[in-house]
Amino acid sequence: MTFPKRIAVSAIVLGLPLQAIAVTDSQLFAYAEAYYPEIFSGAASSGSYQNYRYRYYPGSTNYLAIDDTGTVAVLGPVTANKITAVGSVTSFAGAIASWETSAAGLYKIVDTNQTSCYASASGASTACTGSGQDADRTNNPPSYSLDSSGKLVTDNVTGLVWLRSTDTNGDGDGVVDYSDKKTPSDAASYCSGLTVGGQTWRLPSIKEL
Repeated sequence: MTFPKRIAVSAIVLGLPLQAIAVTDSQLFAYAEAYYPEIFSGAASSGSYQNYRYRYYPGSTNYLAIDDTGTVAVLGPVTANKITAVGSVTSFAGAIASWETSAAGLYKIVDTNQTSCYASASGASTACTGSGQDADRTNNPPSYSLDSSGKLVTDNVTGLVWLRSTDTNGDGDGVVDYSDKKTPSDAASYCSGLTVGGQTWRLPSIKEL
């Protein structure tokens, strides 16, 4: 059994600082549940066994698992109860990004943190209540967590994990300049080749940016 390879390349405009984003287990599980409800059905429970992180689906009695190398496997009636590799997390990264971008109501939008409102005619500060402007509405306020290495930033609203550094050429000068910029194809290759934090990395979509 193989998942459909509905791969959509996420492009980034040449000249913008490069950002990499990790694919999490929960993203892959959610993608599989949405595309294959007949295989992954029922109130799922998660756990770990040996080198696998898995989700069990009582409705179909199938397991979906990811091992420490990033290999995605299925076990249950659908595979004749044999552990069957169906690809890698990396191979599904593009499809997951495309699905998350297009699925209505799936993606949480982080609030802009705008706190001021302005009169359209004069540009002067004005009361926000009832104005309908950005600051009149507050939803999903920004919240981020930095890991102990100082390299991985988790967006607590979306669940996305970001690589903090944009120093792609490794010169450590702390400056993002022309030498740190990449073409779209080079940027995609750079992200997929990252091994930071044991994560699988990809370019973010336009919505995620």
